[in-house]
Amino acid sequence: MTRSFHACRYWRGVGEPERSPIHTMRILQVIIIGMTLLASGCSRAPSLAAKVQTAGGSAALLQDCQAILAEHQRSQKEFWSRGDSTLPPTIAALQPQTVQAFHYNNYPMVDIQVLGGFNHHGLMVILTSTPPGFMPRKSSWSVTKIADDIFDYRE
Repeated sequence: MTRSFHACRYWRGVGEPERSPIHTMRILQVIIIGMTLLASGCSRAPSLAAKVQTAGGSAALLQDCQAILAEHQRSQKEFWSRGDSTLPPTIAALQPQTVQAFHYNNYPMVDIQVLGGFNHHGLMVILTSTPPGFMPRKSSWSVTKIADDIFDYRE
């Protein structure tokens, strides 16, 4: 009786019992599924800058943030949340968790937070002219200018 090559017999260590072909297939399936999940997790969602462009562009975002600021000044409302029917369309398209209107160093600003928890991410939109090279701060997080008066922040 001849024995054919068998992956389990080849892989098994000294003193280990032989594994069945079904067991080997299950191990291979787990490895393939794991690699697939790892590879799919590496893809990045569209950046906020790309989402702003898709939602109407930076001019539309600035206009909608002006509307939020006007509502804040009229009603003293400071916070809006996802699903709030009064969110302007460009901001609503970003699907924010929260939107806040306030002053940052005497500059009127709207903070559009799209992610929270342990990985904050969002946009700070300054609604007045700022000095050249102005860069707002958000804790110790990374802040990047993506358009005039629009800054992307990430924890």
